Amino acid sequence: MSASHLVDLGPTCDLLPSVNPANLFPASGATIGNAVDLLHAHGFTNLLVYGALSQSGRLRVAVQTSDTTTSGDFTDPTSGRAAADLPFGMASGGIVWVNSGAGLLSGFIQAVGFLRPHRYARANVLSGDFWQAIGGAGFVCQKHVVGSGGGFTFAPGSGSLSV
Repeated sequence: MSASHLVDLGPTCDLLPSVNPANLFPASGATIGNAVDLLHAHGFTNLLVYGALSQSGRLRVAVQTSDTTTSGDFTDPTSGRAAADLPFGMASGGIVWVNSGAGLLSGFIQAVGFLRPHRYARANVLSGDFWQAIGGAGFVCQKHVVGSGGGFTFAPGSGSLSV
């Protein structure tokens, strides 16, 4: 898998929250993130997880993708891939381990890149973890653009993602 190809974080990059500070990470139970529309974005996507002071405990964030926003249609982007082909930092099931349980004392930002096979994505903070922090999770990726010189337009303009 290639390295991320983010050019800038300006108007040619999508930075969309799925789990935001208003949701907060729960001490128990799962937090299902909001679906974000990445129609204009390249298929190579970065999950971005960030937080402030934590008490202790592991934090597992699962990535799911779909071509619709219907909750039951979301699946993990690693489905059907051999273990050797999984993105670095992502386990089978689209799960990213942010902390092994030692506690992060001064905040953190962690990004994991993966190939997104569908238009929509969401991040889910999994249940069973003891984690208390103000933070969030979302997606960042470069937009598809067409044109040069005098300007550009985002592409595709509508429809399903083609990777």
